[in-house]
Amino acid sequence: MSITRKIEFIILLTIHCIKQNKMNTIITAPFRRRYYLVFDVETTGLLPKTKFSKNGTSPSIDQYPYILQLSFAIYDLETRTIIQKYDSYIKIANSVEISEYVVNLTGINKEICQNRGKPICSVLYDFYKAYTTCQGLVGHNLEFDTKMILVELERNRTNLIEMGLADCFVLFQPMHEKINNIDRYCTMRKGTALCNILFEPDTVTVPATNVVTSTATNMVTVPATNGLSQILANAQKSTKRKFPKLSELYQKLFGGEIPPNLHNSMVDVEICLQCYLKMRHNISP
Repeated sequence: MSITRKIEFIILLTIHCIKQNKMNTIITAPFRRRYYLVFDVETTGLLPKTKFSKNGTSPSIDQYPYILQLSFAIYDLETRTIIQKYDSYIKIANSVEISEYVVNLTGINKEICQNRGKPICSVLYDFYKAYTTCQGLVGHNLEFDTKMILVELERNRTNLIEMGLADCFVLFQPMHEKINNIDRYCTMRKGTALCNILFEPDTVTVPATNVVTSTATNMVTVPATNGLSQILANAQKSTKRKFPKLSELYQKLFGGEIPPNLHNSMVDVEICLQCYLKMRHNISP
């Protein structure tokens, strides 16, 4: 075979291989999330405001609030239907106090928790099973709800392990959510610009370091020549956007009256889902 023929053969073989590779190439469709988990909790109070107490130690687990009610819904974006709803009160210990404010706000009292509640470990496992079937998470103040579930996981760590429910500790783990491409959508944060509710922040407090202070009031005195006094004055007068309540977001999106029975976590889940669908997919209820 002449050199020319060899070159022609090599070229033809190369073209054939390229065509074969193209034919055998698997064409993958873009990843589309189908199932979204919308959830909410009602609690005995708010998370501790500071990371460390005055003596420099972290708050103990007993200083964190308790979950009184946990609700969720799984929504199928493909069929546009809710495929599962879950709502449960929590059977709390007798030592856990529910303030009058929380009772009035949520309608949950100790009698409801004791007579209609389920053990927290059982509820956490039910939530875990739903969590592992979904590709997205939705909530109004999603950060608070996830932290509260993590608090209950830590509080009940020993019981969960002894009951063989250690799988629950995968909940909200960053590596798990990264590997599984879990999406997070907080309607409260996403709705801040949409609602555009302005407020005037509290007076700015400046630590007294390397500036002249009044020994009587410990207030900072800044010379006008350096411009800092004007900056502080402007900062005090400036307005900021506040996070919208779920009711405020709903009214902005749909108008009309505020839905009744908010602060029941199941009702909040349903309203939050409606807001999410309208905001992100332009789907109206």
